Amino acid sequence: MIESSDTYASANPGLPQSTPVDSFSTVSFLLLLVTLAWLPIVKAGMMPGALSILSIFMAAVLVFAAFSSSESRNGQPWLIVWSVFSLCVLMHIFVIPKMFGMQRFFVNQELGQLGDVGNTASSSLPTLKVWIFFTIMWVTAWRVSFLTEFQISWLLKVVFLVSLFQGVFGLSHLFSDGVSVLGLWDKQYYLDDATGTFVNRNHFAGMLAICWPIVLSGLLASRPLLFRKQAAAVRYGIATLYSLIVFLALVTSHSRMGIAAACFGFLVWSVLYVRSRRYEQSGDNRWIPWAIGLFSILFALWFGVQDIVSRFTELENGNSRIWVWTAIFDLPSLAWIVGIGPGLFEDVFHLVQPSHQSVRFIYAHNDYLEFALEFGLLQLIVLALVFSFWIRRSFPAGNLTLRAGAIGSLAAVALHSIVDFNLQIPASAIFFWVAVGLLMNPNLVAQNDRQPPRSTHRKVKRKKQSRSARWTKQQWISFFRSDG
Repeated sequence: MIESSDTYASANPGLPQSTPVDSFSTVSFLLLLVTLAWLPIVKAGMMPGALSILSIFMAAVLVFAAFSSSESRNGQPWLIVWSVFSLCVLMHIFVIPKMFGMQRFFVNQELGQLGDVGNTASSSLPTLKVWIFFTIMWVTAWRVSFLTEFQISWLLKVVFLVSLFQGVFGLSHLFSDGVSVLGLWDKQYYLDDATGTFVNRNHFAGMLAICWPIVLSGLLASRPLLFRKQAAAVRYGIATLYSLIVFLALVTSHSRMGIAAACFGFLVWSVLYVRSRRYEQSGDNRWIPWAIGLFSILFALWFGVQDIVSRFTELENGNSRIWVWTAIFDLPSLAWIVGIGPGLFEDVFHLVQPSHQSVRFIYAHNDYLEFALEFGLLQLIVLALVFSFWIRRSFPAGNLTLRAGAIGSLAAVALHSIVDFNLQIPASAIFFWVAVGLLMNPNLVAQNDRQPPRSTHRKVKRKKQSRSARWTKQQWISFFRSDG
C-alpha cells in the first residue's frame, strides 16, 4: 500500500507539509496541463501568435496560483531571481544604451557601418520579448515546484503522452513520406528526418531527451507516480516500450547531439537512480532500468546504424557552428563586458559574419555564448550568484529517486546547449523548466525514499550488530544455566 505524502509529512513535523488544494489551484494546474499539451503541436510554439497565446495562458496560471491558498511557502527566492533578472533587462533598455550606445562598441570603420542594424539594435522590443519569455518559463517552474503528489502524477501523465505522441507521430510521418503536419502547416525542411510537430530535428530530439528521464523516474521509482496501480512487471514493460519508441525517434531524427544528449541524460539518471535505491531490500531491481535503457539504445542503433554512422562521420559545410563561434569573438571587448542586449544577437552578429557564410544566423547555436554576449560578463556574474542563492534556499533535502529524472533532463539540456538553442524554442524550453520545477518540489521526496545520511546509516547498522551480539551472549548464558 502506498501512503500519501500528506500522511507521512504529518507524522514527521520536520518535513515540508503539503498544502490543501483549492479551486484556484486546480484551475491554475489544469491551465498548465493544457499548455503543455497544445504548445508542441503549433510548430513547437513557433507559429505566429503562439507566444502571445502562451503568455495569456501563463498569466492566467500565475493569477489563479496567486489567489490560491496552496501557493508556495518558499516563494521569496523565486521572486528575488525574477526581480534581479528583470533589473538586468531594464538596465539594457534604459541605462546601458545611454552610457555606452551600440555605436561606441564598434570603433573602427569596418564595424562602424551599422546602418539599419544600429536602429534595430537600439530597439527595446527584442529585449522585452526575452523578458516575457523568461517570465513565462519562470512561472512554469515556480508553479510546478509546489504541485502536490497527486498533481505531479497527472503532470507526468501529460509529459508521457505528449512525448509518446511526438515519437510515434515523428516515426509515422517519416515512414509515410508525409508533408502536411496535422493539417496545420507543411513540412519544408528535414524531409528525410523525424521531426514530429517541430520544424528542426535537433529541437525535436532535444524535447525527447528532456522527457525521457522524467517519464522513467515516474515509472520505475520505488513509489511510482505513473501507472502506480499496475504491477512492477507491467511498468517495466511500459518503460521498455516507451524507451524503444523514444530512441527510435531520436535515431531517425539523425540529430547527432540530440542522440548524445539523450544518452548522457539517461546515464546521469541511471547512476542517480541506482545510488538512491542502494539501501532498499530489493536492490537487485535497481539494475533493471540499465537493462531497459541499454536494450532500447542498442536496438534503435541497430535499426538505423547506417544513417547514424553517416551522420556522425559527415563533415560540416562552410556554415558550421565553429565559424559562428569564431566570428563572435571578433566583437569588441566592451560588448562582452557590458553586453549587447538580450535578443539582439542576430543584428549584432550580422556585423561580424564571415562573407563566405551565406546563411543568416538568428541564434549562436550555443546558449552559453549567446547568453554571455547578450547580457555581458558583469551581469552574468551577478545572475550566477543569484541563481546559486536560489538553489541553496529552494533545493529540498532528501533522496533523489523520483527527482533523478529531472536531473537527467537538465544534464541532457546542459550538453545539448553547447551546440544548439533548445532553451529558446518554447516547446523545448517549457519542458526543461518543468524539470526544474520538479527538481525543486519537496513533495517528490517520498516516504520510502527518505534515507538517513550515510554516517547515520552506518551507526544504525553498528547498533543492530551490537544488539545482536549481546542477545547471542545472553542466549548462551541462559543455555548453560539451564543445563546446570
